[in-house]
Amino acid sequence: MKRLLIVAPLIAFAFAGCAVAASAPPTVTPTPTPAVATSAVAQWAYVVAEQSATLADWKTKWDEGNCVVTQSDLTCGMQQSAGTYVTQTVSTSLKIPTAPKATAYLGETPDEIASLYAQTQSLADAAAAAGTAWSDACNGNPDAEGCWKLTFDFDAAVQQLSTKFAAWDPYL
Repeated sequence: MKRLLIVAPLIAFAFAGCAVAASAPPTVTPTPTPAVATSAVAQWAYVVAEQSATLADWKTKWDEGNCVVTQSDLTCGMQQSAGTYVTQTVSTSLKIPTAPKATAYLGETPDEIASLYAQTQSLADAAAAAGTAWSDACNGNPDAEGCWKLTFDFDAAVQQLSTKFAAWDPYL
């Protein structure tokens, strides 16, 4: 009798897995179409704020030296070269969040600021181009022919960019 008590549960256990239970048909969950990733406006505004501060720091020194007028001064020549570097950095830094392969890619620019961001990027590119034009023609010789105009063009491009940066104030 003891054998039967030990064997009976083992037999029941062995056959328990053989029972056929009605199973529900597998549910098919449709894969959602991935939406284009958008980042919070604050993330984009932060990128702009960093670049605005970089440009403002340089522009303060440029304006204090009255360099648009005294461009042939050695200090102002160095400030002009620094400004070229700063505007190139600003231009490049504003492109990074829009580059899908960049580690700092933020996705699509939110609709709320897409136009403002594009305008800011365009003006940053123009300021960088004006700085490069000055650097190519005048670096080392600010009295060379045409350098006064290139200096004024650069100063105007930087001023336009600074004004556009101010348009970001409501987002900061």
